[in-house]
Amino acid sequence: MKYVLIPAYWIIVFALSVVVTWRSLPSSTIQAAEIFIRENHGIIISLGTVFLLSLLAYATAAISSASAEKAQKANRSLSSELKLSDFRQSWIDALRDDLSLASKLAARFEEDFKDSVIKAELVEVIARVRMRMNPNDPDDDALAAAFAKALGASKVAYGWDDETEAISIVGQRILKREWERLKADLKRIEERSP
Repeated sequence: MKYVLIPAYWIIVFALSVVVTWRSLPSSTIQAAEIFIRENHGIIISLGTVFLLSLLAYATAAISSASAEKAQKANRSLSSELKLSDFRQSWIDALRDDLSLASKLAARFEEDFKDSVIKAELVEVIARVRMRMNPNDPDDDALAAAFAKALGASKVAYGWDDETEAISIVGQRILKREWERLKADLKRIEERSP
């Protein structure tokens, strides 16, 4: 339930309008009201107390509700940031594992460059690493050059040709767009939630 707090200036305006209206009443009406108040002051005090307590309860609920909504929004924001952080950490861990495997395979491939099993595994690991890289990353070209060197002078002879490179580049762009979309979706969910 959403509560609306009445600004203090409206309460002041209401009180002033009561005072102005009271003073503009004829004296006979004011005397009759004073007599009524004197005779029924216990009931008026009881009703006034109930009204004030109701007003305080409403204000307390409204303030609590606003505070809870603010806390929920902060929690959603933190949850979104933690989720992105988890995704990023998984990406880093997988990239680290594949880079170390690529280094190990490159060393083995250098020793026995005719071994087709090592070659196939190295090409697969290179493809996984290249897919994880942001094509706009300043180190992407340097990494591609290092992989080309690991495969030897002729990348084509070892299974890494222009078509494979094109697939890698397009895949990188798709993955980058999806990553940006995921971040935008999480942000939209965070902003849209009540």
